[in-house]
Amino acid sequence: MKAPESFAQAVNPNIPSAKEEAQQQPQEEFDIIRKTEIPVLALDKQYENWKVADLLKPCYTNFQYVDTDDPIQTRRYFEFILTDTGSLTIEHKLKDKNDSDSIEYSKFTISKVISPFQWNVDHLHIPMILSEEHRPQVYNYYNYEQAWYNFLYVRPNTHTWFVKYSEQFARSIIPRWFYDWWKRFGGNELTMPRSFKKHYEAFQIEQGISTLPEHIKLCKYYVNKRISYIISWSFDITEVHRIKHLSKTIKIKGWIPKDKKQKMKQASTSCRTGSTKSKADLKKKLLQALNRLDEADPLKIQELLDTISSSTSDNGDMLDPQGMAQAYLDNDLR
Repeated sequence: MKAPESFAQAVNPNIPSAKEEAQQQPQEEFDIIRKTEIPVLALDKQYENWKVADLLKPCYTNFQYVDTDDPIQTRRYFEFILTDTGSLTIEHKLKDKNDSDSIEYSKFTISKVISPFQWNVDHLHIPMILSEEHRPQVYNYYNYEQAWYNFLYVRPNTHTWFVKYSEQFARSIIPRWFYDWWKRFGGNELTMPRSFKKHYEAFQIEQGISTLPEHIKLCKYYVNKRISYIISWSFDITEVHRIKHLSKTIKIKGWIPKDKKQKMKQASTSCRTGSTKSKADLKKKLLQALNRLDEADPLKIQELLDTISSSTSDNGDMLDPQGMAQAYLDNDLR
C-alpha cells in the first residue's frame, strides 16, 4: 500500500496527493476575451448594415480614434499629458525607427494616478504647459482624466498594449475615479493566472474589501500583486437596448483555463508528430535562442513558447517573444 503523504491523507485516503492535485488542475493558455463595449454612435435603421469602415468616416479623421470634441486633441497629445505628469512610462516598438507613427506594439508602466486633490495648481481648470511641442500646448486636470481614456487607441485590431505597474504605484492609494477606468480597461478574474487566483479570496479578507464591487476588488488586487495583462481593441456593431451602435470593443489577454477539446487536439497532433520534448529541453532551446538574440528568428521562438505555454503558468510578456522567453527562464516574476 502506498504511504500517505500527509496526516489528512492518512485519515482519508481518498484525498489526492499534492502531485495528483497538480495534475488535476486545468492547464492554462494565454488567450483573449472581450471585456467592454463602448458605444460610439447610435445607428438609424438605414445604416445598420453598413460596413464598419464606412461608419468611421463621420466619427474619426486621420486615424485619430480618440473621443473628444476638440479635433486637435490627438491620441499623442493625451499620451504626452500622461508622460509629462510622470503618470506613465511608455515604450513603443517601432517598425521604422525614423517614423514615430509606425508603432507595432507598446508597453506602459503605471507610476501614479493623480487625484484632483494632488493636482499641482490651485484650480483644476488652470492650464499647464506640455514639455513636448504640440498643438494644443496646454492641458488642465480634466484633460488629464480624458488622457487615461484616450491614449490607448493607437490602432484597432492589430495593436496591443502590455500593462505593468511600478512598485511605487503598487503601494499608493488609488483615486476613486480610476476604478471606472479599470472597469473598462482593467484585468478580470478570468485572465488572472492560477497562481494568483487561488490567493484572491484571502486578499479580500485581509484587506477588508470583500463587500466592494468586483471591479474595485480586482483593481486593488492586480495593482497590489502587479499582475500584468494585455489590452487590444476593435470597432464592432453592437446592440444596446435593441438599438445597434458602432462601438469600441475592449479586449484583454491573460492566462485562462485551456479548452479541453483544444487540449485533446494538441495531444493528438503531438502523438502524430512524435513530439515528446520535455519542459527542460524547451527551456534549453529558449536559452540558446536568447544567447544569440540578434540572429534568432522570433517565429521560431514563438513556436517554442506556444509549446511550453501548455505546461507552465508563469506570467510572461506575451508581446515580445524574447522578453517572454526570458520570463519563462527566470521562472519567478515576483
